[in-house]
Amino acid sequence: MARCVCKCGYVMSNSVNPEIEYRVYSDSEWLRIVNDKAITEPLKMPCPERTIWICPQCKRLYLWKDLEAAPQIYAEDPS
Repeated sequence: MARCVCKCGYVMSNSVNPEIEYRVYSDSEWLRIVNDKAITEPLKMPCPERTIWICPQCKRLYLWKDLEAAPQIYAEDPS
């Protein structure tokens, strides 16, 4: 399992708190899948290319395309 320290200091871990992790499809990725006639069973669907973690403390969003690379980080606009 993985862990990441949020900018707010909260230690996120998908083994301790699996509710922080989401696997999402982009629109173009999803359209490729639903239009692929070779995929006839849900279990044969490819895994999403992106993983998102949401910090339960500050609600920052961490977006990974590759878990080995640094994530893109998004936070609410304070205004």
